[in-house]
Amino acid sequence: ALPIYLHFGLDGPSWKLLVALKLLSLGTEEFTCWKKVLIGENISKLNEEKSLELARKICLHLIDDSCDAIKKISYLKSKMLGLEDQLALVEALRLEDLNVLQTSRDILQTLQEAPD
Repeated sequence: ALPIYLHFGLDGPSWKLLVALKLLSLGTEEFTCWKKVLIGENISKLNEEKSLELARKICLHLIDDSCDAIKKISYLKSKMLGLEDQLALVEALRLEDLNVLQTSRDILQTLQEAPD
């Protein structure tokens, strides 16, 4: 799981997550611009595209993990009598997490499709 400040929310990826991904996506010729990334400047179109794509891939991976967890919880609910209430709570939290991730995915898709 990502630390609390590196997260996906209902408004998309956090600013700190995007900055970290932009730093990771710097090309060798752009690396000297790392301070500009930290203050929110766009370095290049390629850096922006790479960081958004990386955010999308991470988001999709987390969506897959959430779906797998929801399937396992549903299975456990049918097998573990006496724990239905606790498992229902965990399932509700996972469904909420999935909704947030899907919203972030949609925001990232919109950002990637936006004209320059």
